Amino acid sequence: MIVIKNQTEFAEKILPNYFKHKNFVSFVRQLNMYGFNKVGSDDEGIYFSHTQFYRGGKKMLKHITRKMPKRINRFQDHSQEELRKKLEKGIEEFSSRLAKLEERNKMYDWLKKECQRFE
Repeated sequence: MIVIKNQTEFAEKILPNYFKHKNFVSFVRQLNMYGFNKVGSDDEGIYFSHTQFYRGGKKMLKHITRKMPKRINRFQDHSQEELRKKLEKGIEEFSSRLAKLEERNKMYDWLKKECQRFE
């Protein structure tokens, strides 16, 4: 358990020795990133704990590691064949929309010429 008895003094005197800042909130964010949780606070201080951090547990410190963000791969559950089919369908839809756009451009050009005739 980590107990911080005086948050202001800790931020002013201790944090600059180990970090490039004096920001207590940033320190707490770092604790959380390594799996520590705030378990409470009272007149005595603020308490943080970790299942692998305890007195005499020096060998367990190697198990306290930084949490890595979960990356979601939206294609991980699909086979290459399924992905190929989705890609082909997307290409077909794009080609269809492109053809419609080209047709509208032709119509626009024709209308523009017709309007110029009446000017």
